[in-house]
Amino acid sequence: MLDPGGANAFTSSEIGYAATGISLSSPSLTLLAQNLTLTQTSIHHTTTDGVRSQSPLAISGGRFTSNGGHGVNIALVSASLEPVSITGNVALTGSGLDG
Repeated sequence: MLDPGGANAFTSSEIGYAATGISLSSPSLTLLAQNLTLTQTSIHHTTTDGVRSQSPLAISGGRFTSNGGHGVNIALVSASLEPVSITGNVALTGSGLDG
């Protein structure tokens, strides 16, 4: 579990064979920026979701493959001044549920 109130970043990282790749709960305060940034990160072969986030995040490139649940599951539960951003060549393949 990452800190929902802080800046969390993964660059050129690989996460595999985990229950959930990355899980980020809802922040207690309104955020002024995304608090999770994934750049060219690969998350694969998870039992549930590759990424499960209740906070704004930015994804640039990377792969989310062969995850048992969603490749990326975003459920914002609080106000945010920053939107979710998914850019670049992001691959979502082989998920048990929708991307």
